[in-house]
Amino acid sequence: VDYGISARATSESSGVPILRMVNLRDDGWELSDLKYVPADLPGLARMRLEPGDLLFNRTNSEELVGKCAVFDDPRTFVFASYLIRIRVDPRRLLPDFVALFLGSEAGRTQINRVSRRIIGMANINAAELRDLLVPVPPLDVQRTLVGRALRARRSRDEMLSESANLDAGIDEYVSTLLGLPRERLDPPLSYAVPLLRLRGSRLDATAHRASTPNSGAYPFVTVAALADTNRKAGSPEVSASGDVPYVGLPECDLRQVRTIGVRPHKEVRSRAVARPGDILLARIEPSVLNKKYVWAGDLHGRRAVYVSTEFHVLSPRADSVVPRFLYASLFTSHFALQVRGRTTGSSGRRRLDLDMLKSIELPLPPISIQREIAIEVERRDWAAERLRREAGEVWTSAKRSFLSDLVHGVDA
Repeated sequence: VDYGISARATSESSGVPILRMVNLRDDGWELSDLKYVPADLPGLARMRLEPGDLLFNRTNSEELVGKCAVFDDPRTFVFASYLIRIRVDPRRLLPDFVALFLGSEAGRTQINRVSRRIIGMANINAAELRDLLVPVPPLDVQRTLVGRALRARRSRDEMLSESANLDAGIDEYVSTLLGLPRERLDPPLSYAVPLLRLRGSRLDATAHRASTPNSGAYPFVTVAALADTNRKAGSPEVSASGDVPYVGLPECDLRQVRTIGVRPHKEVRSRAVARPGDILLARIEPSVLNKKYVWAGDLHGRRAVYVSTEFHVLSPRADSVVPRFLYASLFTSHFALQVRGRTTGSSGRRRLDLDMLKSIELPLPPISIQREIAIEVERRDWAAERLRREAGEVWTSAKRSFLSDLVHGVDA
């Protein structure tokens, strides 16, 4: 059991890639966002990952601590200090079997019991991790259980891939109907700007790229002209206990409000209010880059909810724009190119300012085309959401079967 590297990592790809918490996803890896450490860093060779190493997330929110996955990439990688590496005895345990058990209800129960809560964060150390109990059935039983689980995982991943393709296709569909040029969101950027433009501002190339001229078949209108923002009127009803309905990032999936939380009215009464049909526009940079733009829908029967400051609330003006058309427009590369580089604040805490919406422009076609786009995008949204839900059910069922088979025995 080893802790990872605490050295400073950068985006410069000249060193050795380092896996961080953000790369560790549910039962797998996301390697599109990598950072690097110098190749001559002392002790780096000892921290090199080998196929079969199990990485365990030792600190984060309570539901994320204990998240783990087996690393199987043959390329050279090291790992960051928020992760713990586990190397099991291959004569007794399969790494995938350990990962599946730790992710099961029995594994999570042990992790939750020993993890410590400090200022809203949970932690578990290497000694506590060593003391977790893991069953050790014969290797052939482990192989059978792992094989079944991996087949279910492949089925889940195929559904998620199909869902992602539906989401990704929205940009091409909307842009084509609006006559918008398709541009790369991550083109190589290298150019010069006057030094005075950099004073007190971001120093990365994305923040100072030249603006893309608007071109298309329809007139352009600012987002601020199409929607009210962060309104405070029409506050939700206060319950007898003094609580009000509330929505923040944890209550939302990537596209929808999953559930409605509650907060004391006195804590959130100054927050913005959302109503059915509003759009929750993420402010925090990682959520912005992931396009976490949430359609409020029917708000699960609520007339209004208070909203976390992690979102800007857009209330489309129905006399100016079809609400779901405005929502669909947010997923175009045309919108993304205007948003990229516009966050402000210190690195890691950057947010979108509300004034940005006064300068970002979107094409506004006739109502008939807006409705056509709105209907098609809503259809794709529902199809993608159904696939994500079914994928989750497949994997949940597989994890339950894994634990049940482990307890009651494996059929041939």
